[in-house]
Amino acid sequence: MSDKERILLVGQNPDTFSGNGNMLGALAEEVDQEKYDLCAFIKDLPEIDDTKDPFNPITTLPCPYILADGNTQDPWGMEKLLKVIHQTKIDQLIFVGLDIWRYAHTFDQILELKKQKEFVWKALVPYDLGEVRKDWLTWLNYPDQTYVYSVHGYYLLHYRKPDIKYFRPKLRFSDLYQVPTEGDKRTLRKAVFPDVSEETEIFMYVGANQVRKNIYNMIKGFGMAAPKNSILYIHTNNIHQVMGIERIKRDLNIPESKIRHNNNTRTLHPDEMAAMYQAVDCHLLVSLQEGLSWTVVESKLSGLPSVLSLSTAHIDFQSLFNISPKPISFVKPDQNQLIPLVSDHGPCYLEASCCSPQAIRNGIQKHMSYVRKNPDNKAKLQENARKMGEQWLEGCHNFQQHIIEDKPDTTKSIGEVL
Repeated sequence: MSDKERILLVGQNPDTFSGNGNMLGALAEEVDQEKYDLCAFIKDLPEIDDTKDPFNPITTLPCPYILADGNTQDPWGMEKLLKVIHQTKIDQLIFVGLDIWRYAHTFDQILELKKQKEFVWKALVPYDLGEVRKDWLTWLNYPDQTYVYSVHGYYLLHYRKPDIKYFRPKLRFSDLYQVPTEGDKRTLRKAVFPDVSEETEIFMYVGANQVRKNIYNMIKGFGMAAPKNSILYIHTNNIHQVMGIERIKRDLNIPESKIRHNNNTRTLHPDEMAAMYQAVDCHLLVSLQEGLSWTVVESKLSGLPSVLSLSTAHIDFQSLFNISPKPISFVKPDQNQLIPLVSDHGPCYLEASCCSPQAIRNGIQKHMSYVRKNPDNKAKLQENARKMGEQWLEGCHNFQQHIIEDKPDTTKSIGEVL
């Protein structure tokens, strides 16, 4: 057996190109495997349509992996993870990018295994609530060291949990996201939106079809703004669930040509997704909660301004960057909405701050007014967007240095799940 320290990462499969999967892949690439033995316990396989050659599968994960192989009762493979920890010698167990409640049912058992096998337990998690919940705080206290990847989450938690640490993860495939030349942009637009004129302002939403993404209000707000010569392109995982995009358009009497979507086509590979950013003009994300917002970083590196909700991790983009004019129009939440979350009592609905359609309309109109006021304004926003993306990358931390080689206090007392 190798005498190298053995690290077990737990997260989502990088080959699915989800935000959390990409995070795990990016961090794994930063590990010196001459010094550490690395293995990943991952959930999900890419869809067959995303596999270029099923006879020659190619993984983008730079280390061995174990598939969670979950079922309907245990989709995240909790029992299998416990078995892996029990049967395998590990020195560190690190959860990467997963909500703290995802494996909470196993925390007491992991704690017992930790006492027997003497490994260090760390967790890099989002904190996308607007307040501190006691049950979430209890779960955050189980690992020897917990890291959050938004400044919002760090400042919210550190008064109640002084040992919490902020970690800014690297953006995977960051070199792909570039500001296109005018010629390249024109070519891409004609390929993706052949019926759209060069004068049309194309807004783009990229993300899952989830309640927390505020998709209904986003579509309604865009329809209310009704900016002339503009369309909204929605790139999501399913146009039918949770929010039926076609139904919403019909219910709100929004013209067919104003709202476009990817029609449930396969997941775009990173180079294709980077090209989509280059083909549009503005990024739109008015969600209720965000743990980081990778699409904000990707859009900024692509020279795109954004219309964002001023909530949770989006607050980072308001407070961290002293750039004027700021390439983001912020929309303040002005109402509350129930959102499905997990508490100590299991799945439930909790209140979260939300941007109304009227507030979203105002944010879109504010952006459009500035862009169309002066021809130079659009170019300035593009320049500052790229500058913000570069500054964000410059502040990223190194996974090996800041987490793997971090030495937490393993003797602290730990509470029980409520």
